[in-house]
Amino acid sequence: KTSCQFVLEKLASDGPERDLLSASKARIEFCWSRQMEPIGGGGRRAYEAAHCASVLNDPHKLNETFSAYREVEAEDIKRVATQLLESACFTLHFEKSSQMGSPKTKITTRPPIPEPQKQFPTFTPELPRKKTIDNGMQTVSVKRPSSPTLHVGLYVNVGSAADPRGKEGLSSLAAELLSQRSRILEGIGATVVPDFSPFLSGAIVSTTKEHLAKVLNTLAKTITDSKGEEEDFEAIKGRALAQLQRVSNNMIAASEFFFPAVLYGQGHPYAHLELGKATSVAKITYEDLSSFKREWWHPTALSLLVAGDVSIEEIEKEVTKSFSGMVAREATEAIEVPSFDNPTGLFG
Repeated sequence: KTSCQFVLEKLASDGPERDLLSASKARIEFCWSRQMEPIGGGGRRAYEAAHCASVLNDPHKLNETFSAYREVEAEDIKRVATQLLESACFTLHFEKSSQMGSPKTKITTRPPIPEPQKQFPTFTPELPRKKTIDNGMQTVSVKRPSSPTLHVGLYVNVGSAADPRGKEGLSSLAAELLSQRSRILEGIGATVVPDFSPFLSGAIVSTTKEHLAKVLNTLAKTITDSKGEEEDFEAIKGRALAQLQRVSNNMIAASEFFFPAVLYGQGHPYAHLELGKATSVAKITYEDLSSFKREWWHPTALSLLVAGDVSIEEIEKEVTKSFSGMVAREATEAIEVPSFDNPTGLFG
């Protein structure tokens, strides 16, 4: 039997020991308490409290999950373990043969999982609509009826493949900067995360639909306003270097630094991770970031993606209102990615 099945059968028949259940609850309570500590400094609990207050109109919802954990009893564990065992379609047993030779395998069948009674409706996704506003900025809008959340992504159409030689990681720092300077939106319960790849870099904001205008205004201001930006850049660069140092201390994670170069060959634009290396990030200056912004953070190189329960017309109107003040300019030439000689032979 697998160890997982053995544990489930023991829990289903005997339930957890009292000391084990108490210890488990204590560990959960300890973790919860540690997460509550930075609530005054913008920690994870602070974000969740703001989210519950904004989206659910009840900040006390924050503690409901924790209360449910504390109320779990031994009989609850037995019931759930029994349900898990009964829902399995079969159990695989390995038995030692009475004679010399290989072990025999026996399959014990169980009742199959019953088909759901409810017939789910066919999902027909909404088609996105593209539009280019007067200054050349492209928007992609998707209406998602009945969705409680709104997702807004602002991207520049270039990623780590365009990082200058010796300063790999520049585009990811730019994405981190955009995300960091937009985190004022966490005050309304929004989440803001950076997003970057070899092909693009930017940030994603998730919130509720009534905050669409505020999100777009904040993103537009972040792109155009450089006040206090150098200080933010230095803080982000320091965090990036600390993260890269942690990765270098992990043998498995550190191997990821070498894999792209092995795969594509040294010198290829894809031959480094989006984060760069500690030696390259250390060389990146605020002047490098400013140059990157001048070259790429302009309407013809930006794309805005919006999805939520908001009409396409309203999205386009708010986008035009927030971003039309950005000056149009000629499109920056796309980065040409050269072919590679397939040094590993992995691509045939």
